[in-house]
Amino acid sequence: MSMLSHPTLRRLVSDLGPRIVGGQIQKIRQPDPTTVCLRIRRPGETVNLILSCQPDAPRLAETDALRPNYTPAGTVAAWLRATAKGRRLLEFVLDPADRVVRTVFVGGALILELTGRAANLIAVDDDQRVVALGRRSPRIRVGQTYEAPPAPPPRAHPDDGRSALEIERAALVTIARKASERAAAQRARLIRRARKRWGRLRDKIHQDIER
Repeated sequence: MSMLSHPTLRRLVSDLGPRIVGGQIQKIRQPDPTTVCLRIRRPGETVNLILSCQPDAPRLAETDALRPNYTPAGTVAAWLRATAKGRRLLEFVLDPADRVVRTVFVGGALILELTGRAANLIAVDDDQRVVALGRRSPRIRVGQTYEAPPAPPPRAHPDDGRSALEIERAALVTIARKASERAAAQRARLIRRARKRWGRLRDKIHQDIER
């Protein structure tokens, strides 16, 4: 799955914002260690917002069905359940110069940095103090005041035109494919090791026979 460009994120935030700002955060799910799903309810509509720094598919997206919770709960999800559940979503904004999306509610904010391999999900309190991270980072530590990453040089990346739902479907396909590839690679490594062990054992048996 390709990284989401700034124009794509600008459109997604513009499309999703009117549907979720002012809504109540009713449920918080953590389908994997680096992803949270916020179920946000406004009169007449419910949106399942996906915020993920998953290395294979970092994304801002939407899902039409809540996935089961990953256990044990990560620190971001645990903090959200304690702080954001039942609260109103106040702001949903994109940094004008970078792929950083801020979801703000009473009590703090969740910041999604979609900055390539360094993508991260950062929870901050009302004082902008970092209270939880989706992934370990050499740039950000729990307890320090949050600072946005250095803005990248301007680049002409187009909007890919996909909806938030389409992005999530593509991400799930990518994640499943990557997991399958890693499992196949692991099986291949185990087979190679078994063959080497068998070769050493066979050589030892031959040596013992020749004595």
